[in-house]
Amino acid sequence: LLTRISALLAELREAREGRGGGGNDAAARRRLEEEARRLRNESAERQRRLVDAERLQKKAQMDAKRQKQETDASEAAQARLSQELRDVESSRDASAAQVVESRAQLLREHKARHALTLRRERLEGAVLRLQA
Repeated sequence: LLTRISALLAELREAREGRGGGGNDAAARRRLEEEARRLRNESAERQRRLVDAERLQKKAQMDAKRQKQETDASEAAQARLSQELRDVESSRDASAAQVVESRAQLLREHKARHALTLRRERLEGAVLRLQA
């Protein structure tokens, strides 16, 4: 970029000093103005691209930050749900143990009741034999 400008300025100086002839001064000036305009446009375009790139970079950083926050929140929710699941499973296991214990107690009571029924029947049978 700077070499092009330097070359055009040298060409303009030569034209002013008269080495290139009278018509070359105006042509060199026109070329210099056109080149300067083109370079300004290129510079403006580069600046615009730079601003766009910075904007996109900032947007990407914000998106990454937002995604990290969402990930952190999801991980916290997952940890909370895992703990709740462990609590529910523990409660379920305790309930299952209580059910087993209740069934065992019920069977013991049923067995005892059956034994009492058999004893009562034997006693009634003995009473009937004694009365007879």
